[in-house]
Amino acid sequence: MCREFAEQFHEVVAPEDNMMELLVVKQGETETLREFINRYHRAVLDLGAFNHPQALKGLKEGVKIERLWYNLRSPIIQLYSTAYK
Repeated sequence: MCREFAEQFHEVVAPEDNMMELLVVKQGETETLREFINRYHRAVLDLGAFNHPQALKGLKEGVKIERLWYNLRSPIIQLYSTAYK
């Protein structure tokens, strides 16, 4: 039964190789925070990585605004889905 469950849902989790794509998404010099967040969110959804820990890491590393990055360092926020709320 466990094997059947794993086989059925193995593609629900985004592969680790795809998560590296999120780490290279950076906020552009003239890109507003809103534009960057929208672009990053689309990339997360395209990869199916909404609850993947790397999604939040990529957001933290890609944003240029220090205050937002500081707030995202909170130990309460562990997943991108939590930060998105």
